[in-house]
Amino acid sequence: MINEKDKLINKFKEEMSKSEEDYTKLLKDQSIDIHDMVSKMRKQFIELRENYLKEIDKIEKAFNTEVRFLFSRQEKYVKNL
Repeated sequence: MINEKDKLINKFKEEMSKSEEDYTKLLKDQSIDIHDMVSKMRKQFIELRENYLKEIDKIEKAFNTEVRFLFSRQEKYVKNL
């Protein structure tokens, strides 16, 4: 009877140890996944920021070109008065 009890206790200990190992592995895998996800998000953010800065630069250049054109046109108009 005691032998059976000891066997059962050992079996539970082994299962517990296996469960702890599995849990630890899952936590490590999750940590790696989170790290990878954050790295990808950081890369996407940087790419988006660069694209937005390029678009803002294009808008500023277009605006400045239009301002110069309008100023030049107004200047010609004033000279012709």
